[in-house]
Amino acid sequence: MGLQDFMTVFSNLDPSCKGFVTSHQVLEFCQSIYHSSISVEQIEHAITQICGSTSSGRVSRQQFIAVLEEIERRRSVEEQAYWDFQALDYKGTNRISLKDALMMFREFHGDRFSLYTWKEFLQSRDDPGEQVYFDEIRLWLCNYPSGEPASKDQITQEEEQLIKIQSRHQSDTINKLKQIQDDKEEIQEYLDNAQYNAQRRRNKWDKQGLEAMLFDDGLEADDEQHLL
Repeated sequence: MGLQDFMTVFSNLDPSCKGFVTSHQVLEFCQSIYHSSISVEQIEHAITQICGSTSSGRVSRQQFIAVLEEIERRRSVEEQAYWDFQALDYKGTNRISLKDALMMFREFHGDRFSLYTWKEFLQSRDDPGEQVYFDEIRLWLCNYPSGEPASKDQITQEEEQLIKIQSRHQSDTINKLKQIQDDKEEIQEYLDNAQYNAQRRRNKWDKQGLEAMLFDDGLEADDEQHLL
């Protein structure tokens, strides 16, 4: 499509001549021309990147082509990142390790890779030590990094730190699983005791009546008969 074609598209999206189109209109247009879907988050980030954070999702005629180019860049990056992620997902769990996630950040951010942005990503997660799934990383890979580019020494130190984080996380996970198993055993013991006592009290009621059950001494009805 040439420049005139894009201007025609903009005019069609803005029939009332307000001078801008919304993120929703841009999304609908992109969905009509791309075979693969593109998320509303990518559209919004593209508009913010080109039009600024105060644009409220509005794109002017002058910014329209630049926004579409940014969307196309993001679509291309996300598609490539998806297949790279699949290649790193050796076990088919839809997760990759933190170290592999760091490698993807370095790959897609290139010389601009920043530990500041990487740390922001880690801090945005509920559990920084957990493995990484694609949906939580795709926008970060498409966004331009902030902060100073990282040096080789800084990257090496970060990789070593990630190994420690993952090791600590695995240890914590094992301990939690052990605790869950212990809790299950305690719960089962409680249920077994409750079932036993319920049956014992029913036996008392059947053999000795309501009063014996109300003033329960913890013995079986047969044991009490033996004591008598």
